[in-house]
Amino acid sequence: TDRTAAPLRPADRLRDLPGIVDEARAAGLAVSFEAVDLGEVPSATQLTVCAIVREALNNVLRHAGPTDATAALQRVGDDIVIDIRDAGPRPGWVPHPGTGRGLDGLRERVALHDGGVTAGRDASGFRLTAILPAMESA
Repeated sequence: TDRTAAPLRPADRLRDLPGIVDEARAAGLAVSFEAVDLGEVPSATQLTVCAIVREALNNVLRHAGPTDATAALQRVGDDIVIDIRDAGPRPGWVPHPGTGRGLDGLRERVALHDGGVTAGRDASGFRLTAILPAMESA
């Protein structure tokens, strides 16, 4: 067996979101987190919601540093809407870009659920919005 492989851990669920936000806070991000009860959500969709929140908050930390951010999740009709915004780079912050594939990877992952992602400048910061069907298509 490959002893260098990452340890296995349970797949993320919606109940893990506060911990994901706390990880970003521990890294210096001032995150305001708001989530309503999303109702019944398939486990694959829950995993994707968690991946979106984790990646978006990590992007804020890499590109804007320890700044203010908001993460909001809500159910709108049959969709889950994830909205993550930041207040822009902290003065003097030098961005630490990753591989440049994070947003593309999220778009591909969300597309598998027949959802969509928009991302771009918003006021002085950056905003990412993802929309996922709450239920898997038949």
